[in-house]
Amino acid sequence: MRLIDSASAEFQRSPITVVTGAIGVLVAALSLILAAAQYKVTPEAIGQTRSDLTTQALEINLGNIFVIASYFLSSTIVSAIIIRKIARKHDVAALFASVPLAALVNFTAILLIYLAPPRTLSQQLFTSAHDLILYASGAIYISACGVAVLRDMASSTASKKSDEESKGGESSEGLGLLIVPLILLFIWCWLVFAGQTRITQTLLPEITHYIEREKPSDGS
Repeated sequence: MRLIDSASAEFQRSPITVVTGAIGVLVAALSLILAAAQYKVTPEAIGQTRSDLTTQALEINLGNIFVIASYFLSSTIVSAIIIRKIARKHDVAALFASVPLAALVNFTAILLIYLAPPRTLSQQLFTSAHDLILYASGAIYISACGVAVLRDMASSTASKKSDEESKGGESSEGLGLLIVPLILLFIWCWLVFAGQTRITQTLLPEITHYIEREKPSDGS
């Protein structure tokens, strides 16, 4: 009963968020089911590599593209909503929890690309996918949670500034308000990317691994 009462209270407080989260969970689940249903290995295909199997498919599969996009958007939005709910009472815990949660969601998106490929599988495809998924998830998390973080930092900076001005001193917190969030964002992205690539290297075939781009030689 407590769970039902809590869900009812949350729905009355923020119905749009609850409905969005419920729809996101449903869409993500359906996308996973559709992708898993496509992943079939026939007896004739035994001994062939995954890349060999996909070369017989169409160059671009629009259906799989929509499945992957809908899953990624819905699952990432739902995870961002969860982190935002946690941050209302435990902001530090939400910051730490967002890293493994985002890494896991990004990994499942890579898994979905492997199960329902949008085009012929290659390491270049997954390298680009790793980058794109990281940037997109970062943008969604910033949109859902970044404003609240900046608001808290701005209010804290304003209170410190007023205290310093009341004591006759000069405040230098304005620049920190811009630098600190950028540093936090860089560290967050680095940790999430490290997590999603490590999980991929552990659980998925080599074709899905991220390949570091070689730096251009200086001709020496």
